[in-house]
Amino acid sequence: MHESFREVERQMAKQSISFKVPYGRDNYETWVEIEKSIKKFDRLFNRIEKFEARKFSDPDNYDRREKRMLDRKHKR
Repeated sequence: MHESFREVERQMAKQSISFKVPYGRDNYETWVEIEKSIKKFDRLFNRIEKFEARKFSDPDNYDRREKRMLDRKHKR
């Protein structure tokens, strides 16, 4: 019986109840801005990765695309 109590306690220790932590408005807004920044970075990173992948999937047009990209970069 003692072993069964120990086993139940061991299993219950794995099940933790997490309570929601209240956040202030400033913390919440900061996290929202962080999430927006991460999404923007991901979009830019994915565009660059897609562009670089074309070097292997479409090598005939890659030089033309790279030249156009660099021209636009210099205009900015």
